Amino acid sequence: MEYSDVDRAADLSCYRGPPAEIEPKGPMGQDPAWHALWDWFEKSTEDPHGSMLVYIARRWNEDISTVYMNTDSWMKTKLRQVERESADADADDHNAGSNFN
Repeated sequence: MEYSDVDRAADLSCYRGPPAEIEPKGPMGQDPAWHALWDWFEKSTEDPHGSMLVYIARRWNEDISTVYMNTDSWMKTKLRQVERESADADADDHNAGSNFN
């Protein structure tokens, strides 16, 4: 069995598959379950961003680069939100809130 880019990303993020009851049913950006899934990955893995990419890649049988391109807008928005929340928690962090573009 070949070690794929998805397997590597799973190892790097310490990926764990989420419970079936929190898996989103609707499109990303429309189904709030995607945010709940992110929260679960944040609590259960080392890297929620990487874990989310792995989850999507495995669910739709895509490679990581394709998933990254197809989720770019939602992921950047989510990462900005997380950064802002972190900056609120640590108002002295002048690097928080940086632009990912």
